[in-house]
Amino acid sequence: VFPAPAYGGTATPAVRTDFRQTIHWTPQFKTGADGTGVVNGPGESKHADIGISLPGTGEAPAAPVFIDGEKKLTLRGDNIAQEFTALIDAYVENKYKRP
Repeated sequence: VFPAPAYGGTATPAVRTDFRQTIHWTPQFKTGADGTGVVNGPGESKHADIGISLPGTGEAPAAPVFIDGEKKLTLRGDNIAQEFTALIDAYVENKYKRP
């Protein structure tokens, strides 16, 4: 967890060097072979090929997973990221098999 600093007032520094106040931070975001990737905003997970609705700060660690528009399962606990990564790998492998 990276606590966002309080900058004081409503003024934002002219040049930001600290991006912890951003909604989504993925320092190890992986892209496809074509160099593209998708990150959906809140409520959009169910419209993705595979998506996850992550818990907010202070919420219980439970994350519903949507696959092809349907809720398939809910990941719980401290290993949500690793479990979801494994689901993505399996989904891609299964959906995009090489002939």
